[in-house]
Amino acid sequence: MNFQESDVDILQKNYRFIRNSDDDDSNDEEEEKKEVVDELTKNYEEKLYKEYVLADLSKYKEGQIGLRWRTEKEVLNEKGTKICGNINCNDSKNLECMQLKSIVVKNVQKE
Repeated sequence: MNFQESDVDILQKNYRFIRNSDDDDSNDEEEEKKEVVDELTKNYEEKLYKEYVLADLSKYKEGQIGLRWRTEKEVLNEKGTKICGNINCNDSKNLECMQLKSIVVKNVQKE
């Protein structure tokens, strides 16, 4: 861990859309170094509202979509429920809800 990294830098490197139970059961020698980073990341994840996701459809033509959990502000503004769940859309008419029965998450390199 680089002590000059900001909290945002740490979250960007360590956040997982869906955290595996294996992520919590690490017995590495570097566990003490990871403790602060893991605690920060978990605290952030616990504050997210995981009932609905928002989608980034800006690259759907290339077969890529991005999903993320809503923040408290977005929940209060009804983004994803009464306002379109596309990050770049604020339409509130003619909305449809889509339920995913399963989800495959790939841990890909961030650009």
